[in-house]
Amino acid sequence: MFTRTDFDQFIAGLKYPPNDFQLKAHEEIAFGKGNIVVSALAGSGKTTLLVQTAELFKAMGVTSVGYLAFNVSIKNELNERLPMPYRAINSHSLGMQVLKTANAKTKVNTNKWSGIAKGLMSKIGVEPQLQYTAGKAFQALCSKVMLNMVDPHDVNAVSAIAEQYGLDTVTVRMIQVLPDAIEEAKHIWKMTGEINFDEMLYWPVVLNMQPPQHDFFLVDECQDLNILQQELAFRSIKPTGRMIFVGDQRQAIYAFAGADAASFQRIITKTNAVVMPLNVCYRCPTSHLELARKLVPAIEARQGAPKGIIDYTTEDKVPQLAKAGALVMCRLTAPLVSLYFKLIQNKVRAKVMGKDIGAQLITIMEKVAKHEGFSYDRAIEYLEKYREHQVMNLMQREGMEQKIENVNDQVETLVVCITNFDSAKNLQMLKDVLEDLFGDQDKENWKSMVTLCTVHRAKGLEADETFLLKPDKMPLVWKDQRPDEYEQELNILYVALTRSKNKMTVVGELSPILGQTPVQKQLEVEKAEAKPEPVQPTLLPVEAFKPLPAPAPMKDFSTSIERFRTAAKQVEIKPVVVDKVQDKPRAAYSERVMKSLEALSTGELIQMMTVLEAILDERKERV
Repeated sequence: MFTRTDFDQFIAGLKYPPNDFQLKAHEEIAFGKGNIVVSALAGSGKTTLLVQTAELFKAMGVTSVGYLAFNVSIKNELNERLPMPYRAINSHSLGMQVLKTANAKTKVNTNKWSGIAKGLMSKIGVEPQLQYTAGKAFQALCSKVMLNMVDPHDVNAVSAIAEQYGLDTVTVRMIQVLPDAIEEAKHIWKMTGEINFDEMLYWPVVLNMQPPQHDFFLVDECQDLNILQQELAFRSIKPTGRMIFVGDQRQAIYAFAGADAASFQRIITKTNAVVMPLNVCYRCPTSHLELARKLVPAIEARQGAPKGIIDYTTEDKVPQLAKAGALVMCRLTAPLVSLYFKLIQNKVRAKVMGKDIGAQLITIMEKVAKHEGFSYDRAIEYLEKYREHQVMNLMQREGMEQKIENVNDQVETLVVCITNFDSAKNLQMLKDVLEDLFGDQDKENWKSMVTLCTVHRAKGLEADETFLLKPDKMPLVWKDQRPDEYEQELNILYVALTRSKNKMTVVGELSPILGQTPVQKQLEVEKAEAKPEPVQPTLLPVEAFKPLPAPAPMKDFSTSIERFRTAAKQVEIKPVVVDKVQDKPRAAYSERVMKSLEALSTGELIQMMTVLEAILDERKERV
């Protein structure tokens, strides 16, 4: 029987004495009865709490304990500190363990779904030259449907998922055959054991398989778990067992991976958990937390925390200021890559984190390279055409501003890489340098170079000195932004503000939501003190004061565009027929018209569409 005296002795023997928040959490774990959610703010020592909890279990004589980490790196970090016999496992490894119990042949095949998609695209009549692109879109749809546990037979729900994730090339026919794809994937697993990473989580939950159960089951970074990962965790506890979730709702920034804004609250509700706060930040100086407190008022500085430094600079000065060990963060990728080349030119060792980013960029280049007439020396030209096509498609739908931002960021990143990588003479060489550029390094190497990464990638990292690149992009705000999307953007800013242990250099100006910065105050003072030059009045002729005609009302071009497309499809070109007006073959005439249209800007094309619509209306009236 573990008594209060035993508990007091345990607390007294800890290497790092717990603060009041940590002490209450330990008391609840030792003497409470229900589930617990520890709301651990940035830098509040959640990993230390998890390690101390393992030591508490040893003191209590509890052996049936499971630790679930969000990813491999967090798992490895935990296992370096957890006392034996307690070991952490990540969600995919747990899913793999369950599947191997059901089918010993289970193994990973990352190309499995490429074959499934290719076969189905051919079956539904997609033209051979479009099957690759269509197959990629179909695979993305299947992945999002599985990760969000959407019924593949529910056409409306699947359509909503396609809309949510901006899968604009998905067709109704693709949605209709999606159940066939998932059924085929299940059959392949049963026959050959082949699965991809999504299936590691999907089949154990959907097929109602039972993972190993424990008396205590602890989950780290619980705000980042998607529905499948949560369900695996819920099933890993004995009927009389207890669950302990540790995470920070304000660091929930992985909505694109299925961990939506409600993930944290869903766990609390479903488990009927007691919420224990960890509000004291041990990482950040007081000046940094003053900014973070504008977003998360509950966060507190540790006793005796230094003031720290907040500095402001311009992008051109970063190569001279950034030293080995510094962490440079940005909301977007293109500015990071651009800065990377400037650092290299200044003989500063640097690396851009993000293997997945590199893989995405390679996929885009492969897609662009399939266009007729592509050659590597014209790669930038074809990338711009790809950008224009993607943006035009997204603009026809509501709420796609963030997707448009992502497309622009990806294309700009590739343009920067192609422009600066002179050694890359073909597509394969570009792929090689992209893989090298975005290769993730271990923590030991960070100390010897400047690390550049997106804020998403920076979560869980810390450094003595950080740089916030393009701070005006945090938060990103767009038209028709949902409240949960805006909350995610604020969370990204919060993560960026809480990575530094000493100095934070803002490359530009912080968002006005954080208040007025010293730079902004100084600019206002200088503006007020400046004496304006006397302005000599310019006399205008009388004609200038005549009333102007009222501007024409703005026209909605969406229907015009659609009608133009429909009409264009109905046009039948007959080369042998002579045009009565121009007395020229229509085929040759059409070719000249198309060349003229290609030379027009987007705005000019829209105006042309308006004119064509008026002509079509007139002809219909005649008919």
